[in-house]
Amino acid sequence: MLHILLSIASSTGIFVVLRLLSAKQIPFLPVIIVNYFTCLTIGYLTNSSHFISDIQGFIHIWPFIVLTSCLFTFGFWITAETVHYYGVNTATVLAKNE
Repeated sequence: MLHILLSIASSTGIFVVLRLLSAKQIPFLPVIIVNYFTCLTIGYLTNSSHFISDIQGFIHIWPFIVLTSCLFTFGFWITAETVHYYGVNTATVLAKNE
């Protein structure tokens, strides 16, 4: 039950932040990129293993990591544009139907 509530709060928070960015006419892409690197940093700091040695073991899958990162960034950007042009309600309904 806790995970469902956290998922709802997270989704709602994302749409509220995107709506505020749209209202203040702040460009979405730089904010999404900063968010991505913030998540990367928090993940690194909360990881108990040694990040650098782990990266060296996965060097052959770096192209897939970069591709996945680009897809996540593009997905958030599309969501932001939907909020900007069509509003939070439409973006929420579209996100729930994916």
